[in-house]
Amino acid sequence: MNDYGLPFARRYADPDALAAAIAAGGKVPNAGWARLLLPAMQFLEGREEEARAGVAAGLNFPGGCAGPAAAEYHRFAAGFTARAGRSSEFS
Repeated sequence: MNDYGLPFARRYADPDALAAAIAAGGKVPNAGWARLLLPAMQFLEGREEEARAGVAAGLNFPGGCAGPAAAEYHRFAAGFTARAGRSSEFS
């Protein structure tokens, strides 16, 4: 914990620093997770239009429309749009 967890938490305590690190890659085990994490972070920070654009981009991501990962992303997008109050926007 002291060798890895705390230094990471301190380095990325600022949401902008964490978002930049995720967007740059390498901070999540699977690049597909960035398509989930970034819109969620943006939404929680009140940046709803950026979050909506990120979700839409994730739905249109080349090669990301098949298999279990796509089904998981579609569940995320449905939950996001329901939470954001515009459930028909990404249908």
